[in-house]
Amino acid sequence: MIFVDSCVLLDIFNDDAEWKSWSVEQITQALPQGLCINALVYAEISGSFATPQDVSAAVKHGRLEIKDIPMEAAYLAAGAFKRYRRNKGEFKTALPDFFIGAHAQVLACPILTRDPQRFKTYFPDVQLITPITNS
Repeated sequence: MIFVDSCVLLDIFNDDAEWKSWSVEQITQALPQGLCINALVYAEISGSFATPQDVSAAVKHGRLEIKDIPMEAAYLAAGAFKRYRRNKGEFKTALPDFFIGAHAQVLACPILTRDPQRFKTYFPDVQLITPITNS
């Protein structure tokens, strides 16, 4: 199972000129292993669609399994976010990244992302699939 970060899906859904090709290629390669997201990724991608039905159709079409966030992941996310803020982290809206990282850690699955910095720093045991690792 591979956890798909919202940036990869948004590249595809928003027809990003720079990243769509890479993102489609990575999703295609990862599909046999299974793809998953959680409610936070679902929320982050929802702004690209007109209705909840459109979001659900895109998730189903992409064969993305929606995983519930376990309490263990929520606890890990809170701890990582606390360390981030203590390290003078700039973004107060970074919490979704910590939930994604913690959730992937609990599931023991890699994250497909092109924005690896917080994942590498706060979840170093989670394997990342990024443009750098696949170049």
